[in-house]
Amino acid sequence: MNGSANAVSSMNTTSTSSKRLSGLVSGLDTDNLVKQLTIGTQKKIDKQMQNKQIATWKQSAYREVINALSEFKGKYLSSASNSNSISNPSFFKSSGIKNVSPFLNVSGNSDVAKKMVITQISQLAKQASFSSSHKVSNQQIKTGEIKDNFNNCKVLANSLTITYGGKDYDIKLSEDINVDGSDTDAAKAIIDDLNTQINGIDDLKGKVSISGSDGAYKLKTGSDIKVKSGSDNLLAGLGLEKDKTYTKDTDLTLNKDKLYSSSNLGDTLSGSTLTFNLNGLKKNIKFDESEKDKYDTTSDLENYLQTKLDSAYGSGKVEVKLDTTDDGNGYLSFKTIDNNSTISIESCDKYGILGKSGALHTYAGESNRINLHKTLDDIKENLSSELTAGPEGKYSIKVNDKEFTFEGTDNLENVINTINNDAEANVNILYSSVTDTFSVTAKNGGSGSRVDIEDVGGNLSKVMFGEETEKKVQDGQDAKMKVSFDGNKDHTVDIVRSENQFTLDGVNFELLEEMDSISTPKDSPITFDADNKSDEIFDKVKKFVDDYNAIMDNVNGRVTEQKEADGPYLPLTDAQREEMNETQIKNWEAKAKKGLLRSDTTLYALHSDLHHAMTDNLKDSQDALYQIGISTKPYDFTYSGKLEIDEEKLKKALNDDPDKVASLFTGENGIATRLNEVIDNNIKTTGEMKGRLVQKAGSDISIGVDNSYFTRSIKGYTDKIAELKDKMETKQEYYYAKFTRLETYLSKMNAQAGLFTQGTEGM
Repeated sequence: MNGSANAVSSMNTTSTSSKRLSGLVSGLDTDNLVKQLTIGTQKKIDKQMQNKQIATWKQSAYREVINALSEFKGKYLSSASNSNSISNPSFFKSSGIKNVSPFLNVSGNSDVAKKMVITQISQLAKQASFSSSHKVSNQQIKTGEIKDNFNNCKVLANSLTITYGGKDYDIKLSEDINVDGSDTDAAKAIIDDLNTQINGIDDLKGKVSISGSDGAYKLKTGSDIKVKSGSDNLLAGLGLEKDKTYTKDTDLTLNKDKLYSSSNLGDTLSGSTLTFNLNGLKKNIKFDESEKDKYDTTSDLENYLQTKLDSAYGSGKVEVKLDTTDDGNGYLSFKTIDNNSTISIESCDKYGILGKSGALHTYAGESNRINLHKTLDDIKENLSSELTAGPEGKYSIKVNDKEFTFEGTDNLENVINTINNDAEANVNILYSSVTDTFSVTAKNGGSGSRVDIEDVGGNLSKVMFGEETEKKVQDGQDAKMKVSFDGNKDHTVDIVRSENQFTLDGVNFELLEEMDSISTPKDSPITFDADNKSDEIFDKVKKFVDDYNAIMDNVNGRVTEQKEADGPYLPLTDAQREEMNETQIKNWEAKAKKGLLRSDTTLYALHSDLHHAMTDNLKDSQDALYQIGISTKPYDFTYSGKLEIDEEKLKKALNDDPDKVASLFTGENGIATRLNEVIDNNIKTTGEMKGRLVQKAGSDISIGVDNSYFTRSIKGYTDKIAELKDKMETKQEYYYAKFTRLETYLSKMNAQAGLFTQGTEGM
């Protein structure tokens, strides 16, 4: 195919009606004739799909630039206190403290440090802590009740869009709705989840809902709503119609077959693959379709999985056990033979297997250790001891005199983070999945630190940390050292600090060892010298310039890239793809993507702004980067905006006048401020006015509704494609009906002709 190929994509014809007659009498190729008669609509569909693909490619290219700018900002402009930030004056400090002592690390003011003498570090600071030997979990994965036959939800994660009060709202069902109960319970579970999603939208809360019971549901709304679009099963299941407006208290007739269906265990599992993880080693366990008779019942499933896991990891590593219920169903458990080994069910490649409503009734990521993401109510069955609530079904813990209260719906991670993030509690709680135990350490305080934890309501603390006899406690202590500030080792003062990291007169200390703990004579004090770091600073500046040049290359490459000369290369249609192999498709698309952003004005503006931010003189000053040996390439006729470094000139500036170098970057209108402003103007994702690039393409890291230009364009193309496909389907049905009538007519004519022939033959 050449660049101007314009093959028409294959038709997406509707399923053949049982009432159609396909040329049996006339000999006509009906399908091909219908295809040719609707070829105009198909071409329109292809054009819209190509436009959508081009918009998607452009959006992706923009986001690559956004991500590159975000990474650059995070690396060099994130904080004035970050040592790697060019807005931090210490980034350019060309002298430091030379330290060869194994007892401590130092940094900061080298002039002060040269007068210091450390004669003793008698004690390091230690924060109060305890480690528990209490095993928190029952160290097994236990599924919910697995049934040979069960209800399977058909509308998980399905969505619909309604128009209410002149605004559109997307409502998406959860990915985990448990419908494995009676028909009444199943329908109620879906309706309840739908109402939960509606109530999560402030503008709809209390104004739109579905109420009632089995067989008698109503759509209740404060004013008219229109169903703009939605998943076919969800709309049909709720008795709603696309593009229809509903008034308040509209009766709904549920089509339960569209919402959920009865499923068989073996049929559901067949062809799926579970991914297990044993101590970091992942293995895929496939339910082979040819072996369905070996896992189509709950009892067979136990043996099947045991055999598969033995084959994957070796026998004697994992034990699979089934607890059978009275009705023949059961609960599967997975346990490692080694108590210090961890096993988890990572994922499944087929929908409807994992999750609360899945065939196996266990979550992806479930392991034989505590799942911190599960609620306190949900982890009860995984604990080694019984969890009981206090008054009003709540759990109250007092940590260092600060009381915390949690609900059964709070997950364990929230419990830990709430306590860890509280300044008054002043502790850090950690869970080890290897040992299946918790440990607690005070964040600061030295000898004054505490790790006192007790239950106030319920027994959550006891379940997490065990009995007092299971806790190994370490008391807190302060750091102690002797320091001279005038260079005379006999003029020392005692320094006591609650942390091992602290600052004395601009010198930062990090204590590592007690001086008495290593065989060093006490009359051999620690002293410091200045260490010239101009070469190190030069390397850091060079790396910054290289990364800046990479950004400029990225942007300049996109706005100057030429399209293929033998083009145009448009996105491939379905029919074109069918005529190519994978290599040809890859090569074609590479050519189709070339030059998509050539002469793009938004990227041109970014390129220009970055260049001016780096090379213009500082405001109210004649100082500029070229004075210290950083300037654009001479005779750069491509206008790449890239910088070059005069190594000799920059090193001389770092040695002779490091303050001037620092001020160029860190000053009020310095390089750092200007670059930060340019980047924010392009990639900012918060506030009323988003960055220019984000307005065009959205961002991978932004939160909230993406209303960017390309996202809206892609949605517009998607809607148009759907509209054209509906129109083509209508046309197809029309033409098929015409040909069916023709076939019927010809059939009757042939029959009459046959009767006439029979009559004449008898004469």
